[in-house]
Amino acid sequence: PEPTPDMSPLPASFFDDAVFVGDSVSGTLQYYAYQTGGMGEALFIPQTSYSVRAAAENMSYMVYGGKNVPLERLLSLHQAGKVFIMLGMNDVGVIGVDKAMEYWDQLLENIRRENPDIRVFIQSCTPIYALAQTEKLNNVEMNRYNACLKEFAAENDCTYIEIGAYFKDEDGNLAAEYCRDENVHLNPSCGEMWAELLKDPANYSVDPRA
Repeated sequence: PEPTPDMSPLPASFFDDAVFVGDSVSGTLQYYAYQTGGMGEALFIPQTSYSVRAAAENMSYMVYGGKNVPLERLLSLHQAGKVFIMLGMNDVGVIGVDKAMEYWDQLLENIRRENPDIRVFIQSCTPIYALAQTEKLNNVEMNRYNACLKEFAAENDCTYIEIGAYFKDEDGNLAAEYCRDENVHLNPSCGEMWAELLKDPANYSVDPRA
């Protein structure tokens, strides 16, 4: 019989060798982690308006050790054992879900070329405040995108983590209590909740301790 997975919360030290990649939404988690130490020694490198396309095509570089380097090189230099990625909202709003998913193939290939042993974790994107939705960027499309991410993770030996669903109201929009700008950004107080979601193995598509 299969061993029963350990469902106790992951310790902060689980994230010691992790790098978190994201857009400005991820700044909420970064702020919490750096204020509290609640995510161990994890490195956070969110960038405003960052996208899957930007990461895949190295349209903007990361600063590491005083040098501008592409994402995959930063992961290598940092000797990261894990990378947690939450990207796509900026892509969906500009190029759409299907085109955004095409860039995931290139991004993953880039990362694994320089970091063959790294574990790749893909976080679902958080929802959008009801009044901030547009024709292209709306929660129907973001739900479709997250479903595509889950499938992509399963097909490419990545681990999908459900995050976004926990920030929805009863209508599937970003709940007012979690939103700080009536747009897409989360209240600073959401950092602890987000961290707890990441520490709960039940939110992972694959046993994170495996």
